[in-house]
Amino acid sequence: MNGFEVETADSADNAIKKLSAAEYNMVITDLRMEKETSGFDVIRFAKKQAYNPATAILTAFPTLGITGSRKGANQLLVKRWGRTS
Repeated sequence: MNGFEVETADSADNAIKKLSAAEYNMVITDLRMEKETSGFDVIRFAKKQAYNPATAILTAFPTLGITGSRKGANQLLVKRWGRTS
């Protein structure tokens, strides 16, 4: 929509492989994937890259994600949980 190129990964392992193979300006990851804290694994790996991308954790569980900034995430994005009407 705004000219951004977006790539997706279906697991933390695949995200880490992509982060190793290319440079990204920003990494947005869900907190819970294979494990409750898989998103933190992605953020930690992203922050070790020489190109140092901006990072954000997306979660419906902000009490788990609140420690994200201490684990390297620049931003915590909270998604709505449940049905909206």
